Amino acid sequence: MAKFEDAMAVCTAAASWWHNRVTQDNPWHGIDQLPMKMESKSIYQGISIPALLSQSPNLSCNLFAGAKKWIDLGYPITKGESALSIVYAGPAASKVEKKEGESDEDAQVRYYKAFRRINTFHASQTSYPIEDPNPVLRNMALAGIDRQLMLMHAKAAETLALDVLHEWENVNVKVEGDKPRNMSEPERAFMVRLSKDLVVGNKTGFMSLVSEVLGPYTELEQSGAKMLTAGKMMRPWGMATSVLVRYVPEIAESLRQAELAAKAASEAYKKAKTQAGLGFFERKSLEIVDEAASENAVVQEVGQTPDSDCNLNF
Repeated sequence: MAKFEDAMAVCTAAASWWHNRVTQDNPWHGIDQLPMKMESKSIYQGISIPALLSQSPNLSCNLFAGAKKWIDLGYPITKGESALSIVYAGPAASKVEKKEGESDEDAQVRYYKAFRRINTFHASQTSYPIEDPNPVLRNMALAGIDRQLMLMHAKAAETLALDVLHEWENVNVKVEGDKPRNMSEPERAFMVRLSKDLVVGNKTGFMSLVSEVLGPYTELEQSGAKMLTAGKMMRPWGMATSVLVRYVPEIAESLRQAELAAKAASEAYKKAKTQAGLGFFERKSLEIVDEAASENAVVQEVGQTPDSDCNLNF
């Protein structure tokens, strides 16, 4: 229960932060890029985006990683820094009591949907050198914006967002007569606007320039955001990032490569545990020797690979 409450606290803080931002003329002010994983260079998804932005000490840099990953990359955490929080919502496994004489391999494993807080660190909390040429680049991007082209991207993103909404609303309609899920009009307006924001921000190169193209949030869009508190904020952010991934092939590819790398690392952990004669649920520092992952690491909880992100399903 404590893990669930910790994760909900992260969502609540992220929702509160975004509620305050959407009332501003430029809610993306000071934010250049979406949060990104340091090693894989793939963007975070879902509620992790506002969660990280709301806690980040330097919004002009978008690089994050777990403490061990920063150390492995040669950039130790600065003494006295506190971890930032995201949430993990995905599969996990728990141990079922073994029967007498039964081995770990024969014991039954129960898989379930996990929802927990995970720690991470921003680049500014490490020895990583941060250069900030962004004001110059931002002004150059602003001068070179083709607003008509960006509005075309926004319109295409809106169409795609409505398709995603339609899929979600009808995903559980399996029998004729089943009632589809639906969002209120303000919630739909907010989700569509957020999708347009993410796509236009990607195409302009700077999230802070979104309002130059789309203007401030309308009253309907603002009210939609304010209706969504805590965990309910997860859905529109999950949908909007899904729209961005579908719209920008290179983002989809980077996420696919990151997923493949995570699976390879997970297999390396399992192989190392087997070679060390460890049971399925035992943890121990291991030397990983594998073509896909050759680093010293600590075996983590089943269902969670190192630096696992919150892959939120909506």
